Amino acid sequence: MKGLLLRLSSIDADAAAAVRVIAHFQALLDGRVTPAALVRSTAGLAECPAGLELADGRTFRCGPDGVALSGPAERVSGRVPLRPAGHVWLERPGAERPLDELVLEWLAIAARTMEQPSMVADPALVELALSRREAMADRARALRLLGLAPELPLRVVVMTDEVHEPDVAALALLGRSAVPGTVRVARVGTLGVALVQHGTAAASPVAELRAVARESVRVGVGAATGGLRAHVSWEQARVALRFTTAGLPDDAVAGHDELGAVTLLAEIPPARLRRLPDAVALAGLAAAEGGRLQLAALAAFCRTGSLRLAAAELHLHHSSVAARLSHVEKAMGLRLRDPGDRFRAQLALYARRLAAAGESGEGGGLSGDAGEWGDSWDLRGSGGIPGPGAAQAPAVFGRPGDGDTSAGPDAAARARSAPDAAAGDAVGGGPGIRTPVGRSGRAGGELVGRAPDAADERRTGAPGSGAEDAEHEPPADRLPGPPGDDGKRDDGTDDGRDGTGARPPGTAAPHARPAPGPGSGTASAAATAATAGRTGLTSPAPGGAR
Repeated sequence: MKGLLLRLSSIDADAAAAVRVIAHFQALLDGRVTPAALVRSTAGLAECPAGLELADGRTFRCGPDGVALSGPAERVSGRVPLRPAGHVWLERPGAERPLDELVLEWLAIAARTMEQPSMVADPALVELALSRREAMADRARALRLLGLAPELPLRVVVMTDEVHEPDVAALALLGRSAVPGTVRVARVGTLGVALVQHGTAAASPVAELRAVARESVRVGVGAATGGLRAHVSWEQARVALRFTTAGLPDDAVAGHDELGAVTLLAEIPPARLRRLPDAVALAGLAAAEGGRLQLAALAAFCRTGSLRLAAAELHLHHSSVAARLSHVEKAMGLRLRDPGDRFRAQLALYARRLAAAGESGEGGGLSGDAGEWGDSWDLRGSGGIPGPGAAQAPAVFGRPGDGDTSAGPDAAARARSAPDAAAGDAVGGGPGIRTPVGRSGRAGGELVGRAPDAADERRTGAPGSGAEDAEHEPPADRLPGPPGDDGKRDDGTDDGRDGTGARPPGTAAPHARPAPGPGSGTASAAATAATAGRTGLTSPAPGGAR
């Protein structure tokens, strides 16, 4: 700067003076001055009184001699407004000087920068604000410490970058964008997280973020919720992120609002999505030479529905796009001009992205919310398939006592309403875990996350009834005897079986347990009988008979 001033002084004195003004305010900004110091320094530079009124109503006036002035401005020679409220001014008694306009402009810039807090936030406060487990008072306090209002709408934006650190990428993206409102950025796990709050429920910032998105970034935007329900927007933003892919801005930025019912696909386990025939075809296409370009053409065509619009989006000639789409049609066996086939192709693209996000572990929850937001095992599928972001199975499934057995919002309520959750508890499996015990007495350990339907009950019987084993067990009148048993009792009388150990139809087994009559036994006895039915074991009859 000093070298530039020396060169400008020999060429143009006015230009050199302008550079001195800019250098003066840059030095003030680097020093993080107070409002009073900023006004005092400006008055000395301009050699006339200067003033500043902040948005909160505080007013500062100072003369060129550094003495603070009170009362209203006597004569305002120039004024620049501040947003959302306030203004700066000069009080020159005579004619304006050439650099007064530049001084006012930089005074306004310094005032805005000084009043606006940094977007960088404390990650611990952000995690606290996003956690549903913390007390509401603690979440409200965290929001206030972040400079956000708990009673106003808030939207969560999450992002990741293939090149830069996620929090750095978030700061750069939101700094370039025109997203209105207060923004706080921090790193949570592997994601850059931004809390965006506007005075009202502003429209989704998806369009503004797409306008400045770079090729390596991927962004998910949650819906606007109340400040104390920020965890809902956080979950939605992570779901939206799974639908994105780096590349074109329309593919790299997704909003939960605009996805709508498509977000239900995120509840399907990644393993099932990966096995879909259309997704398998896309995987083979992507592995081939030029496959990524063909998938980009397919995504653009499915989104726009027009060959020429897709070509304009890709900055290609429409004939080049048509050639790439023909390869896709051959690989998938589709006719992309047909709306139904185009819908299938779009679903296949979503399935591929969701499966890839599940493999990479995206969507993991906060460190203190295991078993709640996706960094636990997702038990929504009948086979206990790990959900997206599942690093390992936690020691317990959900919070103790609430039956939380699946990732996602309101999981505990779903688990409590599942009829087989109580059956799992009855046999010692814990909430939402049914552990059928076979004839050998070993627990099967089947994880269930849904209520049994009629087909399940026909196939396995009511939970705890033992019908699962009964269908594999021969009838009592066909039970074979022990090795060498010839059908004779110890006293030599015939017990009704032939030499093969089979009993003729209609002949009762002497060791068969009689059915209990009405009112016989207690609840404890009924529970014992149910357990015995599940294990296939019978209590010895009185007198030692088998």
